[in-house]
Amino acid sequence: MNAHSILDNPSEILTIDTTDMGQRISDTPGMLNSAISQYDKNDLFPSFKPRDIILGGMGGSAIAGNLVVDYLANDLNIPICVCRYPELPYTPTENTLVLINSFSGNTEETISMFHQARSTPCKTIVISNGGTLSHLAPKYGIPLVNMSIQGEPRTIVPYHLFLLIQILQPYTTGSNIDNDLLETIDVAKVYSKEFSISNPSAKNPSKRLAESIKNRLLCVYGGGLLSSLTLRWKTQINENGKSLCISDTIPELFHNTLETFQEFEKINKDIFVILLQQNQQPQWLRSRYTTIKQLLNRFDIKNVTITTNETSDLAQIIHMMMLCDFTSYYLGILKQANPSPNKVIDEAKKMMS
Repeated sequence: MNAHSILDNPSEILTIDTTDMGQRISDTPGMLNSAISQYDKNDLFPSFKPRDIILGGMGGSAIAGNLVVDYLANDLNIPICVCRYPELPYTPTENTLVLINSFSGNTEETISMFHQARSTPCKTIVISNGGTLSHLAPKYGIPLVNMSIQGEPRTIVPYHLFLLIQILQPYTTGSNIDNDLLETIDVAKVYSKEFSISNPSAKNPSKRLAESIKNRLLCVYGGGLLSSLTLRWKTQINENGKSLCISDTIPELFHNTLETFQEFEKINKDIFVILLQQNQQPQWLRSRYTTIKQLLNRFDIKNVTITTNETSDLAQIIHMMMLCDFTSYYLGILKQANPSPNKVIDEAKKMMS
């Protein structure tokens, strides 16, 4: 059976995807709905007005943090950063809000962040599904938001994103956030069907894209609202697709990456570039996409521009994330690799323990 027919044969897919990860990805609308219905909207710190926010986490938990920063960029008028290190980027004060994110609750770096935050006068919230952090938070009187969902940490990122939006909502100036959340669930339902395993390649852009990028070095570039999604694409291609992927952001890549577009580069024929482009871009960003496209074509580097037609920022993020999740999943299937287990990552953790 050739690779193309595998993607149009659900039963064949399930012989590779033995944990039914495809179904978990398809249930993104259900995840988003659960994130809303399960979250207690009572303000965790009713009278607190933070002057700065630190979002601590690793892997999918950190990416959820990056995405919420992108989404709330115009509605959160205080400094906010994402920390991916065992040490917090600075010493929090009594005016700092620290969100400790770990789906498993056992991530070494995130536990270290927790203890550092606890030793300062900052306000701390733990978001977890269990493990050590779910034990430590109540022990020290720190609010715990329980992630009542099953799946890989990377699979539940949409759920995690919706939780973070709701936790941070009291500190924003946004008035349409509740509507955005509900409308985005309807958007997710549309793409869940379009990208589903049962939808054939002829009607399924995620399957066709997976076919296009197999056996190529994938580079994903994007800017503006979709900046952090370039990293989401990289990590999903790595973990689900078991493939190397390079990500970069606009305008930063204009100061370094563009210089690698050279005629003498023999690797050009093996590269495939995805340009993630948001709806309604500012002029400065639009001109840079045009320039990149022209340069890629000049040097015969295969590329595709993916633009979302959704209007709300949150719907655009979820659309592009779902396309990423399904495409990376199908890439793993094309390689005859079960997308779910991360055997090399797990081995590395054991080697360091």
